Amino acid sequence: MMRDMSRRITFCLLFLMCSGWVMASPTGSITGFVKDPTGALIPGVKVTLTNTSTNAQLSTISNENGGFQFPQLAPAGYSLVVESPGFKRSVVNVVVQVDQITRVDVVLQVGDIAQEVEVQAVAPLLESDKSTLSSVVESRVISNMPLNARQYLDLALITPGVLPSAAGAQGNGFNVAGARSQSNNFLLDGVSNVDTQINSALGNFRITDAVQEFAVQTSVPTAEFGRGTGGQISIVTKSGSNQFHGSAFEYLRNDALDAADFFTNRSGGTKAPLHRNQYGATFGGPIR
Repeated sequence: MMRDMSRRITFCLLFLMCSGWVMASPTGSITGFVKDPTGALIPGVKVTLTNTSTNAQLSTISNENGGFQFPQLAPAGYSLVVESPGFKRSVVNVVVQVDQITRVDVVLQVGDIAQEVEVQAVAPLLESDKSTLSSVVESRVISNMPLNARQYLDLALITPGVLPSAAGAQGNGFNVAGARSQSNNFLLDGVSNVDTQINSALGNFRITDAVQEFAVQTSVPTAEFGRGTGGQISIVTKSGSNQFHGSAFEYLRNDALDAADFFTNRSGGTKAPLHRNQYGATFGGPIR
């Protein structure tokens, strides 16, 4: 009996450890069709996908309807190579974002396979594959954003439909689509990051410069999130690549750069002192 009990406990622990990944993985996907110049679908075409940061490769063959799919992709830049005898080799540069389905339809041109056609994929303004309303903030925008106190959750406030909570309200400081701030759900690299005592993001640390992508679903979240009637906030942290890279930063606020307001000047007062220096650095690379 003790052995059976141990097995049951072990199974439950493994299930709980894996449930965060099953619930919502911080990934995106690529899907599309391969066509010839007349618009006819081409089956049996080799499609190769390469992560431009790590050179990791995936490959597939288009199905009988000319369709292909690469699910569960880490947010990054990719090179999509499509090749078939009798057609020019097509190369498409595409960016995958968290919780986004990127549609890439490739039209092959008749010619020698040794010839190459390079295309830059452009994300559609309206994603028709699902009804979710969402917004994604990329790493480049995050790095250039002058966030006060470098609080990464403030990135949610630049999303349409998100407003700051009233002063003194409980929760995480913003309301999504009119819902209470305690109704928001937070994921960090696909794992729940919710403080269950106050229904807010767990921890008050500053990881802004370690964020690869910051995504907010404001309406009709997909089934894998399964919790919260407010916004679904998903944070994906940066990962290593084949090259070492890093950055250093300094954000300065100083009263020497500010002017005294009208009432201070009128009363003969002086500006309040202000000295704030927020600095840090990031570094990443391959682990061998």
